[in-house]
Amino acid sequence: MTFKRPLWHMPAAAPLKMRANIGVTAAALLLCALIGSGRVGATTPSSAASMPPRLTQAQWDALFKAADKRITSLRLRAIIRLRSYTTKSQAEWLNKQMRKALSPKAWQFYKHKYGSVPGHGAAGYGVQLMEVQLDWNVPERLINARTIQFGVQTLGLGGEVRKSPRITIWVAGRRLEWHATFFHGIWAVSLYKRNSAWARQRWSNWWTASGSADIAYARSPFAASFSRGTRGTKTGHFHISSHLIRQKYDPSSGIIQLVYELFHKRKPLAIFRGGLHGRVEVYYNLKLAGGLRLYRKAVEVVNGFQRVLKSEFDFRRFKKSGGVWFPTRIRDRAWGGKEFKRLEQDETIKISHLAVNRIFPPGRFQYTPPFGATVYDGRTNKTYVVGLNNPGVPPAAPGEGAGGKKGSDAGK
Repeated sequence: MTFKRPLWHMPAAAPLKMRANIGVTAAALLLCALIGSGRVGATTPSSAASMPPRLTQAQWDALFKAADKRITSLRLRAIIRLRSYTTKSQAEWLNKQMRKALSPKAWQFYKHKYGSVPGHGAAGYGVQLMEVQLDWNVPERLINARTIQFGVQTLGLGGEVRKSPRITIWVAGRRLEWHATFFHGIWAVSLYKRNSAWARQRWSNWWTASGSADIAYARSPFAASFSRGTRGTKTGHFHISSHLIRQKYDPSSGIIQLVYELFHKRKPLAIFRGGLHGRVEVYYNLKLAGGLRLYRKAVEVVNGFQRVLKSEFDFRRFKKSGGVWFPTRIRDRAWGGKEFKRLEQDETIKISHLAVNRIFPPGRFQYTPPFGATVYDGRTNKTYVVGLNNPGVPPAAPGEGAGGKKGSDAGK
């Protein structure tokens, strides 16, 4: 288990209500339409379209919001590799939570199995490697995510690599949510009513464990990372807003750079760490010609003339699908330690089999557990085994996948 994106490292994501300014919105939407048609950023020096777009913060915000709404569905396969650092205090907290969650007997077994420093609660670097297959109806929040986690470096065991894979399936349908795990030859399945209190509580865990949270940065880096407007949003105990302070244009490459400064309670957000005292700036490098593409996002701590890189996203190898440019190579790095000199997170996402705005067939966001699976039904607080005592799901034949169909995602 690792800590990803510390609180102050993760800019607020909830959008600000747009001002009721018809001129601003119309101008931004018109520019967005021109972006989609490829008429912005022409290279002819004499053309008016070759001039850099100078937009207000509200106009940029409306443009990004409109571009984000163009993606209505997503199907992809990705390989995600995360190398992250767990500090000693984080490890102690993880072990404390594990001890609370387990019975005394299970805790003793856990300690015996993973050594004197229990496995995932050990300080140091760890590696997670997973393959994700994701179908996502974005507006309706319907998800069918299948994740294979393999080659996981277990902390506390001298870097030993676990060879047996772990498969998880998360299906969020219109009425029900399923979460299935296949480990050591056993399917364990949980079923809950959609939007129930327990399902809402578990959503963030499933969202992260399935790799969907990571893919969200590729789907719409702006929506996932922008703090829109000047009112800001509440993130934990912080009230953070971003102010557009500079925008530059490189006519030779067509790259636009937007620079935002982060504020807390209307004052510049200050970072005090390792003897460093500085304000926070966020940089975005993007291109509009032929369609919106974001190439880089960086967070820097600025202390006078000194600049320290805190985190950086790189978006590369864009593929156009469904009328949208989509990055298929993403790298996310974050630095910590004394004065941000230790690389604490290094994540790469390689996306293949990409299809944007695909219409999914009926039943794609339904799930039937495979034969022999142990199912806990959170609606009735009952547990049953598929094929033996199953009150609501038709059994699958032995050796077949979910729903009794050979070669289905759940059965592989």
